Amino acid sequence: SSSVEESSSSVEDSSSVEDSSSSVEESSSVEESSSSVEDSSSVEDSSSSDSSSVEEEKTPSEGLVFTLNEDKISYSVTDIGTCEDTDIVIPATYKNLPVTTIGERAFYNCSSLTSVVIGDSVTAIGAQAFRDCDSLTSVVIGDSVTMIGGWAFRDCDSLTSVVIGDSVTTIGNYAFYYCSKLTSITFEGTVEEWNAISKGSSWGHNVPATEVVCKDGSVAL
Repeated sequence: SSSVEESSSSVEDSSSVEDSSSSVEESSSVEESSSSVEDSSSVEDSSSSDSSSVEEEKTPSEGLVFTLNEDKISYSVTDIGTCEDTDIVIPATYKNLPVTTIGERAFYNCSSLTSVVIGDSVTAIGAQAFRDCDSLTSVVIGDSVTMIGGWAFRDCDSLTSVVIGDSVTTIGNYAFYYCSKLTSITFEGTVEEWNAISKGSSWGHNVPATEVVCKDGSVAL
């Protein structure tokens, strides 16, 4: 009788081990499934991030005219040339050299131009560079630009918004003169940095914007 009981106990123990083993296998299966879901989620996140990055990337405009600067190690954009883009993206380089300047009157009276993105390689926007671009509605000025020349955007009467990088130290005379629809001016630096900028005569005359929005506050115009 004792032997039978022991045998019965052994069978029960064996059954318990099997149940335990089954439970461990199921737990392992759940963990693997969960890991697989997480890996899949990670791939989707990565794909989404890559896609977003590609969407944000802007293709430089082609057909623009470039002139080698006197320093022989950089170029200026000097004319729209054969470029038919209405949304101009100034390239960072030309023939493996940096594009540092938008020349005087480079896009003067380009009536089809609707937006401009000025890359971070550009340090200066020449006088009258975008004057009388009647269809121009928005401008993003890169973080390396230090000088906006006189009359640069004068009479751009469709211009509604401009973003000015925090490296700008000079805004020339009449730079945004008679931009009669310019309601939004954003400066990517601080109020103190904005106040330190050298601003020419009537740089913002007849502009409807009432303030410049800086990253730590606003400055009334």
